[in-house]
Amino acid sequence: MGFMTWLILLISALSVSIIGCFIVLSHKSMLSDALAHTTLLGIVIGFALTRDINSPLLLFIAGLIGYLSLAMIEWLVQKKMASHHDSIALIYSLFFAIAIIIISLYFRNTPIDLEAVLFGRAEFAELKSLVIFDINIGPVALYIAGLMLALNVVFAVVFNKELKIAIFDQSLALLGGLLPTIIINVLMALTSFTTVMNFNVLGSIAIIAVMIGPSLSVKFFAKSQEQMIILTILLTAIETTLAFIIANGLNLPLAPSLSTLIFLVYLVVVIFHPTRGVIGASVIRSRKKSNYDLISLLIHFHHHELEGIKICANENNMIINHLHWSKKKIKYYLRKAKNKHYIVEINSNYCLSIQGHNYIKNYLLRNNEEEVYESRDRKLS
Repeated sequence: MGFMTWLILLISALSVSIIGCFIVLSHKSMLSDALAHTTLLGIVIGFALTRDINSPLLLFIAGLIGYLSLAMIEWLVQKKMASHHDSIALIYSLFFAIAIIIISLYFRNTPIDLEAVLFGRAEFAELKSLVIFDINIGPVALYIAGLMLALNVVFAVVFNKELKIAIFDQSLALLGGLLPTIIINVLMALTSFTTVMNFNVLGSIAIIAVMIGPSLSVKFFAKSQEQMIILTILLTAIETTLAFIIANGLNLPLAPSLSTLIFLVYLVVVIFHPTRGVIGASVIRSRKKSNYDLISLLIHFHHHELEGIKICANENNMIINHLHWSKKKIKYYLRKAKNKHYIVEINSNYCLSIQGHNYIKNYLLRNNEEEVYESRDRKLS
């Protein structure tokens, strides 16, 4: 596998991942799974008619079948015959089952056998050349993937504002006369044809992984739609290059290697993201709980000072009875409050310092303001 194989894999992955950004943002990730299965029936029908896996007619028929499956899914949802996920499972399993039966009966050991369907043929994509006037101008797969990449980039740039509004606020889109249904239908049609055009290179498994995986990983960091697209392109290029190097070095199939790497990257992000990852979120929750316990202790002191009750520094039974904490926990938070200069010890009694009084005062004031705003919001809603 050489430079041309890597280039074909890269352009195919980029064309798929760009359209995947909008699929993830519109919460239609399962549609990528459905398309990767339903378009196979179109490829089988097209191959039966043309006997050429790279035939434009085959690609057109497969794209139409993919869009037909999406239309059927939406029809079932609109008629309230099934939920969105139920209709996806029903339609894609039907189309995929028919395609597998046809392949098993008539197309064994052909360019669309089951192994090629699942894993693609990225390793052999450069072997089929495009010849014009007896001049070899390069692999067909490169031009097919490049065409879809160009179309998807133009679509993302030209209709960026319309896509943003149609995805996040369809009511606003209707008021603005943008016709979100048409925008979403064009997006679904492009998704269908992108899947078909890259099916021969990536296969059904890698198409799903590339369409959804990089965008999901980037979603943890991106703060806007534009930022998400740019970061997805960068991450896809890095993952594709690393997968190619690993597969080339270990003599592994390209598409499964890419799918595995995409999952591992997503797993790392889910675990190690500073704020939303498993570890980061756990640390933040622990800090919030610790801060809440400290505030509870300071409020306890505040209430007793208002009542004129002194808390003895050498006796913690009053705190134990009121807060129901263990002696170990009380000692920890008393020490923490002292270190932060929120409490002081005077004549063997604990009392709040000026800094502690200000801290509690600001905390209670902030909470009262939040309650006022929340009650107003409830009245408005």
